[in-house]
Amino acid sequence: MLKIGFDLDNTIVDYSQAVREYSKKVDSCEARTVSELRKWFIQRNQEELWTQTQSWLYSEGLQFATITEGALKVLKTLSSSSSEFSILSHKTLFGPYKYGKKEFRKAMNEWLVNSELWDLCIGKIQYFDSLDAKVEGIRSGKFNFFVDDLRKVLEHSNFPSSTIPVLFSPESRESAAGSHSRIVSIPKLTSILKLL
Repeated sequence: MLKIGFDLDNTIVDYSQAVREYSKKVDSCEARTVSELRKWFIQRNQEELWTQTQSWLYSEGLQFATITEGALKVLKTLSSSSSEFSILSHKTLFGPYKYGKKEFRKAMNEWLVNSELWDLCIGKIQYFDSLDAKVEGIRSGKFNFFVDDLRKVLEHSNFPSSTIPVLFSPESRESAAGSHSRIVSIPKLTSILKLL
């Protein structure tokens, strides 16, 4: 039986519309994805403003979030097969105190309950307090594949060698693991089904 793990934010949940809504409030910002928005702030040495923006994205911004294209198809396919899946997130319990100490996990759970994902994901979502703890969760989960939008998760020194790391990167082209990297890159979530 195959076991597949997925990240939650920017993998199963798409914040593109939330980013576009936020970008309307910022002069000369035309970001369309979370990674583009982060890059926009970092290039202007506005890391603190980026942290504040994340507090909005992962709380109030969830009203604009959508299910990533193909996610429902993938999870339904896995649910009706002999494969198992889990969703692992290093979303913290609260956002920064100085930006209102938003309840990130509560906001996400409320969003999930009201989405088409909920029935598929009951009992399959785990939250971790840090990226390191999430990687330990991946190790203990003994997954055949783990899909994440963050390279720093897939390239983590404790990422298990027995798990195939899959980078979900809508901006990239599909690629198999090369001689310099174990990472398989997919531009669409449905591409994971080809690997199984």
